[in-house]
Amino acid sequence: MAGYFIKKHYKTNDLYPGEDGLHFSRRAYAQAEAFSSCQGFLLYETKQGDPGSLKGSGTLYGYGHPIGKPDYSSSPRVANGQTFPYSVAIIIEGQMTDRTKGISLDTLRKKYGINMCRILGGIVPVNEDIFLDLKKELVKRIREESKA
Repeated sequence: MAGYFIKKHYKTNDLYPGEDGLHFSRRAYAQAEAFSSCQGFLLYETKQGDPGSLKGSGTLYGYGHPIGKPDYSSSPRVANGQTFPYSVAIIIEGQMTDRTKGISLDTLRKKYGINMCRILGGIVPVNEDIFLDLKKELVKRIREESKA
């Protein structure tokens, strides 16, 4: 499946996504397969965290592309009481160091009509024009951040 996605994830104590990529629940294997075949993705950190005392940025902060098919882990990731046994290896091409300076949910809603509601697999499909526009804005913000 070609296309583009926004991949949502919780804020965690450790750096995420990490070396083992982005994670999917057992119920979301089909979404993991679709994600692994996409042309590119944008990363969105929800305002929720794991543990619940953590607060995420609620912004789009990075972009990249997948480099593998879903892989089953014998020691799956657990977040907010849910198990995520599948991971998809990725390359992050660019990301904000300060995620709070990413593209806000308010902007995603008003300018692009994107709502980040609960969705199986945490992947929200977007068309190429929206993907490229959001990626361009992220590249601009990443450059500005690196100059500061």
